[in-house]
Amino acid sequence: WAALDSPEGLPAARYPNIIFDLHLYYGVLVPPFPALFDRLASPHFVAGPLVHLESMLLDVGSRPALTGEWSLRTPYATDDQSALPRRFDAQSDGEHNATMRALGRAQLGAHYGA
Repeated sequence: WAALDSPEGLPAARYPNIIFDLHLYYGVLVPPFPALFDRLASPHFVAGPLVHLESMLLDVGSRPALTGEWSLRTPYATDDQSALPRRFDAQSDGEHNATMRALGRAQLGAHYGA
């Protein structure tokens, strides 16, 4: 969304009546994230700190932003190189249930103050 706020995009000074309606998804995290993120991230990180980091980034722009859509879909493998989706797949049913509940709570809290 930073590109939209650039002089070539829709800068707030010229278009003050525009807000950002962002759609945040966690299903396809790797790629484009770097390989280091893929190796170090865990389901716990995605379901907590990553959600909060993304919600903090909503405040970085020069105009209001809201989360228009979010998802409980977790990372899934797009190739054989991605370790993070395999970590989600390796969870037991109980671990997966706890992760999904944490992901939902984190998003509700971060995006809506619930």
